[in-house]
Amino acid sequence: MSNNDELVKATNAYHAAIELWKLASQQIYSRFAAMLTSNSIIIAAIAIIITNENVPFLFVRVFIATGIVLCLVWIYFMAHGVRAENKYRRDAERIEKMAVPDREEIVIKTSDPKYMGFIQAVTIVVYLFVIIYITLLVLVAYLEKANP
Repeated sequence: MSNNDELVKATNAYHAAIELWKLASQQIYSRFAAMLTSNSIIIAAIAIIITNENVPFLFVRVFIATGIVLCLVWIYFMAHGVRAENKYRRDAERIEKMAVPDREEIVIKTSDPKYMGFIQAVTIVVYLFVIIYITLLVLVAYLEKANP
């Protein structure tokens, strides 16, 4: 096999690794948007239910529990997405050495501060939703005692 054939194979592998990396990044943002929307809908539903006097509080607790479970799933999805993205990024870094001889580094490193800031922001958003759900749970307990 000639050097040219090896370079073509390495270039194709590099292109595939970059595309997988981009796909993993897009999935992270799509999951984030879906989970943010889902949690917002659940909180809006809880607010509507709490203002209705005829709905049992058990129904509200089920919505709150669903929201907390959704937050746990959100954390799992984000962690899984970040692991996949890191794997594809490392693959691209490894293949880049073969595909782009005499090169400057093209692939963004995993320790990019903007990237780490996104993960921290997602974590804060998830924790905020959990705090909102716990606050709603306390509010429901208070309303239940006030309106036996």
